[in-house]
Amino acid sequence: MAIMRFLALALCLMSSLAWCEAQNRDGVNGADDDSGWQYWYGLVADDEDMESGQAEDVYDMLAELATDKINLNRATREDLERLVFLTDRQLQDLAEYIDRYGPVRSLAELAMVPSIDAMRRRLLAFFVYAGEPQAKAILPPLDTLLRRSRSELAAAIKIPLYNREGDLRGAEKGYLGPKYKHWLRYKIGYGRQIEAGFTASQDAGEPFFTGRNRLGYDFYSFYAVVRNMGWLKTAVAGRYRMKLGMGLMMNTDFSFGKAASLDGLSRTSNSLRPHSSRSEANYLQGVAATANLSRHLSLTAFFSHRLIDATLNKDSATVKTILKTGYHRTASEMARRRNTSQTVGGASMAVRSGGFTAALSAMGTTFNRQLRPDTSAVFRRFYPKGQRFGNASLSYSYLSPRLQVAGEAAVASSGGMATLNTVAFAPSPSLSLRLVYRYYSYRYHSLFASAFSDGGNVSNEQGVYLGMAWRPVAPLLLTAYADYARFPWPRYMVSLASRSWDGQLAATLSLNRLTLNARYRVRLRQRDNAKHTGLTDRTEQRLRLSAIVQHDVWRLATQADMALASADSTSKGYMVMQSGGFKTGRLTVDGNVAYFHTDSYDSRLYVYERGLLYNFSFPMFYGEGLHYALRVRYDFTRRLMFMAKASVTNHLDRSTIGSGLQRINRSSQTDVEMQVRWKF
Repeated sequence: MAIMRFLALALCLMSSLAWCEAQNRDGVNGADDDSGWQYWYGLVADDEDMESGQAEDVYDMLAELATDKINLNRATREDLERLVFLTDRQLQDLAEYIDRYGPVRSLAELAMVPSIDAMRRRLLAFFVYAGEPQAKAILPPLDTLLRRSRSELAAAIKIPLYNREGDLRGAEKGYLGPKYKHWLRYKIGYGRQIEAGFTASQDAGEPFFTGRNRLGYDFYSFYAVVRNMGWLKTAVAGRYRMKLGMGLMMNTDFSFGKAASLDGLSRTSNSLRPHSSRSEANYLQGVAATANLSRHLSLTAFFSHRLIDATLNKDSATVKTILKTGYHRTASEMARRRNTSQTVGGASMAVRSGGFTAALSAMGTTFNRQLRPDTSAVFRRFYPKGQRFGNASLSYSYLSPRLQVAGEAAVASSGGMATLNTVAFAPSPSLSLRLVYRYYSYRYHSLFASAFSDGGNVSNEQGVYLGMAWRPVAPLLLTAYADYARFPWPRYMVSLASRSWDGQLAATLSLNRLTLNARYRVRLRQRDNAKHTGLTDRTEQRLRLSAIVQHDVWRLATQADMALASADSTSKGYMVMQSGGFKTGRLTVDGNVAYFHTDSYDSRLYVYERGLLYNFSFPMFYGEGLHYALRVRYDFTRRLMFMAKASVTNHLDRSTIGSGLQRINRSSQTDVEMQVRWKF
């Protein structure tokens, strides 16, 4: 009965918005309006992506793209491939339209590209524009470079209106620094051709201008990049991200989870971009470049040397675990800061002719210390060990009007192998089918791999994925997938070979200004039973219903989530959130209010929440409580902007929040964030 009441409430809230239907403006977009793409991102982002770190990487990439839009009339194939929500077929059709009928004078012209539907056309308006075409110079004159370069400076701070246990204990037993999280970033560029920037960030609790952070911030990142300089496609110095093939060997860039159901899954092209976010993991440091050796042949080469965080063994000479959290708040965390060096080098040769692409890649990795993980547990037996590692891979793709085939095969110096292959078939413009097969040996390891998987690692997994996208009528999109995976070797909390099953059904209905979305997902995974005598099935079901009404100056959205987790016991939960916003003159206001109720942590719920620019916000809720958030933005001029956000979570079922040094000795948690950005 509780579930039925929840569904009835959600449907009533959604149906109350239907009267607001009207014709949406095609391509309407303010210079920095992020409501459209952030809402789309909130629809496809999932708790699986959040827990794996994928959601934040995708957000960083989209946020950067939204502030550095692509000029369609100057875009290269590589520029268009940054539009990750477009399929390869849509990318090819868009490029052919620009070549044949360009220059594009208005985004309304995109309606002439049949494969790009109305929803994606509206989404494109947040990332592209129709600018003036310009002949590509090898290098702009110095006076032009100085006169036309543009700079952007942004800074933000997060102020918690509470104290954590680590804040109260002092530096000896708690956190070494103040409780405020803050960052700043600067970027200067001449269009997209030449760009340089730096980022400085500080996590809450880290020392600032004291101790080992005498130079101020805990984390600094610098980069410089040039693009489209004749035969030189891209060259980066400093910190950067890279993807080769499908990510079996090298992918420090973003990757999508299954729940996103995006067709960018099968892209095998090499990508190279600067690391401008505040993430302290998944980046390289040094130099990298991609050059066109001929019309059909390109070469990518890279070198990286950086210090990384690691937990050392008792001998203080070998590495037990490589760390990626980036936290240096306590004396023990600070002792693990940048105590190990990592050197990486490699190259990739790619050939492209018509619809066919292939690339041969190789790389090597060396540490200054031996990796010696604790292999006493069976599931750790094949963890990477040693000081030097090597990988090689061969990737391919073929695109025809109805068929796309892509894949990659990789080998490691340990003798393990991994392969990922996908076939997409479109029997009609309204229907597309996809098959994905992967085989990742438990002996295969690449320290920089990130690719399609269920277990989160490119190792110890075999699986088959079937997906479908069907548009029976123009406003309605139906998607579905089923994924089966097998894990031949034991894993964490799974002492035997195991299996998993994952399925999802989703529907999106776009009626002019009104968009309705429904998504149901069921997952089955195995883990050790309570007595550790065998495996037990853990089933998790999640349902999301959402509706949004978008007007020229206001937006209203309703979202309802439900979770049901069953293993040794059953845990259920639900959450209803109402959000909205408006814009008048220079002022933009938006906010949300939510009620959540879950039986335990097993039925926890994640909800995407709009934050400040470049700030990822995907809070997790369990127990019972209320959550509020209010965001205000004021544009003093076209170049100077101020933004502030306040969020409050009131827990109704507990008197404390968190545990350990993160414990808050109260039932309410309030955070205030402020940000300023200046373009000059």
